[in-house]
Amino acid sequence: MPAKAPPLKALAHATVAAMLLTAPMLHARETPPPWLRKDLVPSLMMEAVDQVSGDSMLNATPAIYDVATQSWSVTFMPVNGTPFIGTLDETTGKVCAHRPNETGCLGTGSAKLSLDLAKASYAREEEGRRNPAPDIEDLWLTVIRYAQPPEHLPSGPRTVYLALRDTNDERVVPAASFLDSIHVDGVTFVPASKAPDIRHLTWLTIGQPLPRPDGDYDVTYGQVSGIGGQSSTLRTTHTTAGWRVVSRQQGEMM
Repeated sequence: MPAKAPPLKALAHATVAAMLLTAPMLHARETPPPWLRKDLVPSLMMEAVDQVSGDSMLNATPAIYDVATQSWSVTFMPVNGTPFIGTLDETTGKVCAHRPNETGCLGTGSAKLSLDLAKASYAREEEGRRNPAPDIEDLWLTVIRYAQPPEHLPSGPRTVYLALRDTNDERVVPAASFLDSIHVDGVTFVPASKAPDIRHLTWLTIGQPLPRPDGDYDVTYGQVSGIGGQSSTLRTTHTTAGWRVVSRQQGEMM
């Protein structure tokens, strides 16, 4: 029998934090299908799952994707109850909760909206690869300076672990010369790859620049610390003088 995962409610909180740290997105990093991220699939099944389990605490196995049927499956194990299976069909978005070896749905739901968002997000990132933002290091510097200090953190000396993605949506380890060029008072920036395995660190992640129809670029950044986190999207424009921020759309606090 597969090893049990942490209770699903605790897992959901961990997933939200992970989304901020990796540039929020619904779709898988690899070329789809599958369209959805494996770690988000159980939470997208909860509408159907709740119809079976009610308020019961659950454990869940990792989601498994079947290429032949283009569907996900997760085994849910109520702390006090009978295990059941959740399936999510990526061709239709239909979610079904049923008993093992049975086909009738005890609970149903839909992940179509999430699938549509994932497909739209992927299409936009592909456009970002075809039309990459120029002078990416200057863009990173512009975002970093704009983002400091985070609104939910007090100002003062601190270390920030920096995670960057380039115009191809690939992770980048910033060079020492780039880190030395940031110049934010009281802040030492360190590559995310050098972060110690402890809690209560402060992180800044900057996602892939995404082109807009008007020629500007949207850049989403996330800030996470031991006391909370936030994501925001900046509309940025590039001129002969370099990059500048046009506007900001604030994301959710957590």
